Amino acid sequence: MAKGKCSTDSPIETPVSLSFKAPPKEEGGYPCEFVTSPPDLLPSECSVCLQIFREPHLISCCGHNYCRTCIGPVQKQNRPCPLCNEPNFTVLHNKGLQRSLNELTVRCVHRSAGCEWTGELGHFETHLNETPDPENQLTGCEYVTLECIHRCGGLFPRHSVDNHQTNFCPQRPFSCAYCQEYSSIHADVVYRHWPVCKKYPLSCPNHCTVYAIERQHLDHHLNTECPLKVIECEFQYAGCEVALPRKDMPAHTADNLARHVSLLASTNQKLTEDLIEKDEVVSRMSEEMRTRFEEVRAEHRREVDELKAENATLKDDLKQMKEVVAGMKHSLNRRISQVVDIEVKQKEESKRGDETLEQQISDLRRQLEENRVVLATQCHSVQAFIGLFPTEFSMPDFEDKRTHNLPWQSPSFYSHLQGYKVRLVVCVNGLGAGKGTHVSVYACLLRGEFDDRLQWPFRAEVTIQLLNQLADRNHATG
Repeated sequence: MAKGKCSTDSPIETPVSLSFKAPPKEEGGYPCEFVTSPPDLLPSECSVCLQIFREPHLISCCGHNYCRTCIGPVQKQNRPCPLCNEPNFTVLHNKGLQRSLNELTVRCVHRSAGCEWTGELGHFETHLNETPDPENQLTGCEYVTLECIHRCGGLFPRHSVDNHQTNFCPQRPFSCAYCQEYSSIHADVVYRHWPVCKKYPLSCPNHCTVYAIERQHLDHHLNTECPLKVIECEFQYAGCEVALPRKDMPAHTADNLARHVSLLASTNQKLTEDLIEKDEVVSRMSEEMRTRFEEVRAEHRREVDELKAENATLKDDLKQMKEVVAGMKHSLNRRISQVVDIEVKQKEESKRGDETLEQQISDLRRQLEENRVVLATQCHSVQAFIGLFPTEFSMPDFEDKRTHNLPWQSPSFYSHLQGYKVRLVVCVNGLGAGKGTHVSVYACLLRGEFDDRLQWPFRAEVTIQLLNQLADRNHATG
C-alpha cells in the first residue's frame, strides 16, 4: 500500500447520465432489415411505422395490413383508415402473413454496433431479449441496452452491464472488508461507513514509517509510538520550553542534563516559597474562621435562651387560661343543675298553677341564657387568644341584618399559638358578584401582638364553614 493512502476492495464508479435510451418495447414494427428482399407479392412493410410488420392485422375496407400497435389506436379512437379514409372497417389478425414473414431471414438491428447475427424473423425478439428476467439477463444480443438490476438508473449494453453491476454500480450489495460487520450497498459502505469504521486503515498524519493503522488505534500510536510526533520536554514543568519529535527527545535530555538540574533547583525554591506563603494565608484564614464561629455560636446561644424564656411565659399564660376555662365550665354545670332542680319542682307544682314559681323559672332561664352567652364569649376569647381550632361563632338577628343590610363581625381571634390575629366579617346580602344572591363571608387580618415574628405576606389557607342547623347537617365549606 502506498504511503499515506489506503486501498479499497473494488474501484468506485461515480454515476453519470447516459446519452441513449432503450428502444420502445413492442411498439410499431420490427426495426431490422431482410438479408434478401421478400417476394414482390408478399407485403412486409407497415404503412404507418414503415417497418416490418409486427403482428400484422388485415382491415376490411381496403385490404391493407398494419402492425397491431399501429392500427389499434386508430380503431379505438374511431378514426378513418390511414390509406383509404374509410370511416367504418373491421380488423382481423393476419396469421398467414405473419407465418410467411417469420420464415424470412433478417439481420440484427444492432448490426452497425457490431452484432453479426442473422436468422428468421420469428426468432428476432428471442435474439434481442430486451426484457429479460434477472436470471437470463446475459442471454441475447450483446448490444441491447439494459437497465441495471440494482436500480441505480444507469443503462448499459448487455456486454458491459454485468461488469457494471458486479464492480462499479454504487447500489450493488457490499460488505466492509475491514470490520466484517457492516453490510449495505457499495455507496453507503464507502461514503457513510468507512469514514467512521473503527478498523478502517489510515496512514499516520505525521508520515512516519508505520502504515495502515486501524482508526481505533491511531490515537494510541500518536500518543505513545509515533517517532515524528512533536512532544514537549519532560522537564517542561520546570521551565524547559523545547518541543521536538519523539525520536530526538532522548538526545535532548542527555545533552541538557545540567540545565535541567538547574531548572529543577530553581523550581523547587519557588515551590518552597509559595508553600510558606500559602501556609501563612491558611493560618490567618483559620484564625478568622475560628473567631467568626465563636461569635455566631454566642449569638445562637443568646437567641435560644430568649426563646426558652418566652416559651416558659407562654406556658404559664396557657395554664392560667385553662384554669379560667375550667372554672367557667364548673360554674355553668352548677347553674345547669339548679335549672334542672327548678324544672323538677315546677313539674311537681304545675298542677297548683303557681304563677310566682313560673316567673322565677322564667327569670332563671333568662339568667341561664345570659350566662351561656357570657360564657361563650369568654370561651371564644380564650380560644381566640391561644389559637384553638376549629373556632365556632353564632350570628344573632340574621333576618334583621338582612332587612337593614347590616354587616356582622366576630370577636377577634388568633390563627394559632402566637399566630395571626383574625376577625370574620359576614355580609348577609352579599358583596360584588354575589350581591343579592349569596351570603359573603370574609376573614380579615388585624394588627396582632405577634406580627413581628410571623412570615409576611400572609399565605396560609383559611377554611370557613357555614353550619347547617337542620338534621341533614349539610354544611357549606369555602
